[in-house]
Amino acid sequence: MSGLELLQKIRDMGWTIPVIVLTAFGDVATVFSAFQSGPYDFLEKPFLPQRLIDGVSDCFLKSRATKNGNSKSLI
Repeated sequence: MSGLELLQKIRDMGWTIPVIVLTAFGDVATVFSAFQSGPYDFLEKPFLPQRLIDGVSDCFLKSRATKNGNSKSLI
């Protein structure tokens, strides 16, 4: 299963956890496919490490807010 397939399966199950997609293949088709499943962010390699750190930090904050709402959450 690819990462994009996993992301779609997570969304199909109703989970709203924030997901950061990392790829070495940031072609238009891949980006379009990823964003259909609603990732929090999409980073193409190579990327600045601080951008990933900031994204993960933001995801934890978003996950905490989601967990306190009505959505299903894994965190």
